[in-house]
Order: sequence, then C-alpha cells, then structure tokens
Amino acid sequence: MALMVVSVSPLIEGVFLFCFAEIGIALILAATGWWLRKAATNLSGAEVLMPHQSLLARWLRFSAAAVPIVLIAYVLGYFAFMDRRSPTHPAGAFKRFPSSFRWAPREWVGKATVAYATPWKETTLWNVIYDPMDRLWFRFFPRTRAEEERLRALGYYK
Repeated sequence: MALMVVSVSPLIEGVFLFCFAEIGIALILAATGWWLRKAATNLSGAEVLMPHQSLLARWLRFSAAAVPIVLIAYVLGYFAFMDRRSPTHPAGAFKRFPSSFRWAPREWVGKATVAYATPWKETTLWNVIYDPMDRLWFRFFPRTRAEEERLRALGYYK
C-alpha cells in the first residue's frame, strides 16, 4: 500500500513538470505496490494457509523477501535515476542536493527581462527520496578536484 501511496506524489509532479520519465517511474512504483499488496492479501487468507504454517510465519517469510528487495531497488534506483555529476541549484529553496534527478528539466529564471534556463536542474521529489543515499555516496566517494573546480566555476562552491 505504501508504494502505491508514495507513487502519487511523483506522478503529480511529473505531470506538472512534463517529465515523462518521472511519470513512468511513478507508474512502475504503483504497479509494484499493487503486486505486493496482492501477494500480501493472498498470504492473509485463511484458505491459503497450510495446516503446518501459521499466519505469522508466512508474513515473516514474505517480509524476509520484500525488505531486501525494496532496499536493493532503492540503491539500484539511486544509480539509475540520480545524476551525481550535476547538483541542484546552490541557493536551493530549502536544501542543496549533491545530485539531481537525471531527467529533471532545467530551472528557469522567469523574473529576468528575458527568461533563461540555468545550468541547474529542478529539485524534484527524487532528490528528497535519495537524500540519504546522496549523503552516504559523497561521504565515501567525494568529488574529484576537477569536478569541484567545474562546479565552482558555475557557482556551486564558494
């Protein structure tokens, strides 16, 4: 159920940002949540229980498989979805993120006389979801000096 609920926010964000990759990912999350919900409901039915297995044992077996699968999908998703070479805007609304969603559109400055795209990508829900992985990744694998200089030229580092 949680995956289906969590998929609503990226779906809405993807629709408003016209980001088809985010819409697709949200639909995949919803489908996975639906499948896991169906699998869990099958476990709770009394007619499905074997005489030698209790409901608790079946739920523990299901959780023992589901939790590692979700964790592995989270870590693999970080490498597939997040661009670790391009951080979000240095003056982010509430937080800087060291990486950005790979298919996020560019931020626009609309208050200028002529609107223009910045070199930074929009901050999306994926930045928030993968913030713990960002912190872990950049703690153990910091940016190279060349990457820091490239970002410093864009104004990321002070």
